[in-house]
Amino acid sequence: MTLRQYRPADLNSVWTLHLHAIDGSGGEASDDYFADLRRIEAEFLSHGGEFVVGESDRQIVAMGGLKRTTIDTAQITRMRVHPSFQRHGFGTLVLRHLEKRAVELGYRVLHLDTTVAQTQAQRFYLRNGYRRVGTGTKQEFNVIYFEKQIVSDSNT
Repeated sequence: MTLRQYRPADLNSVWTLHLHAIDGSGGEASDDYFADLRRIEAEFLSHGGEFVVGESDRQIVAMGGLKRTTIDTAQITRMRVHPSFQRHGFGTLVLRHLEKRAVELGYRVLHLDTTVAQTQAQRFYLRNGYRRVGTGTKQEFNVIYFEKQIVSDSNT
């Protein structure tokens, strides 16, 4: 898989991947909940974030975004891997790239959430050094919040 930054021509492929991944996870939500995927440049790239896609045989099979939430904190979001390509390390590649990019952009802490029902995603984030910091509700979903410090205070 090859990672690269999102381009406007990727919009339909990103949305299609999103639908496949959501369907494969058993989840669903209104288009409004995922409206940021229709405005990637404005929501991610123009505000101190990142959005990458992973290609295999010129098909977008993975993606993930990084959104600024405070001056030193960013959110990992919209992580998706096409169900046919899961468990091949593609999610890890996307996550590592976003974490590296977050350090380059000056972030110290990353946070994210996943639904209670997505146990595979929960295990993935725990394996990658994120710690569970709480629970809550987003729209109609019960979610678990995770956090990871990527730059320690001793590194300043």
